[in-house]
Amino acid sequence: LSTSFDNEYASDANHDDTFTSNNVMICPSSEKHIVMAYSCLKIEQLTEIQRLASLFPNQIKLSNCVNEYTTHLIVGNEEKPLLCPLTIKVFQAIARHLFVLTYRWIIECLKQNLIIDEVSFEIRGDIPFGEYHDGMRNSRLSKHINLFQNCQFFILCDGCQEKMVSENNETFVL
Repeated sequence: LSTSFDNEYASDANHDDTFTSNNVMICPSSEKHIVMAYSCLKIEQLTEIQRLASLFPNQIKLSNCVNEYTTHLIVGNEEKPLLCPLTIKVFQAIARHLFVLTYRWIIECLKQNLIIDEVSFEIRGDIPFGEYHDGMRNSRLSKHINLFQNCQFFILCDGCQEKMVSENNETFVL
């Protein structure tokens, strides 16, 4: 695992710390097997993810990328609660029907010293559209439907994010 700063970080905006969850469910940690990737995290947040993984070494593994083994994507940089920026990793997680969670899930797991239920911490929308559309949740719950099922299209990376190359686009079409 690289401890370097995630290059998809978008800004240093202050986060609203008023997020609360009234119904935090506890998951038996022996049943959970998590491979966690991350996007838009500050170095301090990455350190806390590493701390959580070290508390549950048999249940949590960390990854620098979203791939066929990834089960969870943790995102930071919430300008509004449960909204995140759209990054390559977020698109990959949606295409793979993964949990896309706020970093606050990590904090709550550390507070309780348990792996808690993810549902209350699931990202509900994205910053460009600024609304709660539950697209990430809908993707996760619709695993039998591929993101681009029955579609044909051409992807041209001209003026896209600098880091996005044709090889990244292939992961969207599963």
